Amino acid sequence: MAKAVPRYRAIGRWAGTSGPCPAITPRVGWWFEEGGHAGRFWIIQRGTIALDMQVPDRRPPVVETLGVGDLVGWSWLCEPYAWQLGASAVTQVQAYEFDAVAVRLLCLDDAEFGQTVEHWVGRVLAHRLNAARALLVGLRTTDETEGL
Repeated sequence: MAKAVPRYRAIGRWAGTSGPCPAITPRVGWWFEEGGHAGRFWIIQRGTIALDMQVPDRRPPVVETLGVGDLVGWSWLCEPYAWQLGASAVTQVQAYEFDAVAVRLLCLDDAEFGQTVEHWVGRVLAHRLNAARALLVGLRTTDETEGL
């Protein structure tokens, strides 16, 4: 999977927004729940975050585990700005935090920058969609072999 930060102007381009706020959260535990408002996103500096999804009658399975350089959250870019997955820190995490509205406004203001960000998030989204699909296929196969 491609690491999170686009090469074009990288984090420095976003420094004019209300972020990034370096090294926010040394924390472990829930970052956000599926369905909640996606008003920010993060790029991991240190630590590990597990992405999970709600599946009826099951504990939320982990779709993917993220590490250094990975984007935490893509739902901030697409309406209705609601998290499509949940996220929890597996280890203590430090991350750059970005304000979603400020970055979306930068994308509108600078078409080249906006296209780069949209391409980057699109690649992340495609990767996560494939990971979720593989997980669901695996769950279905397990259910069929167990006679559920």
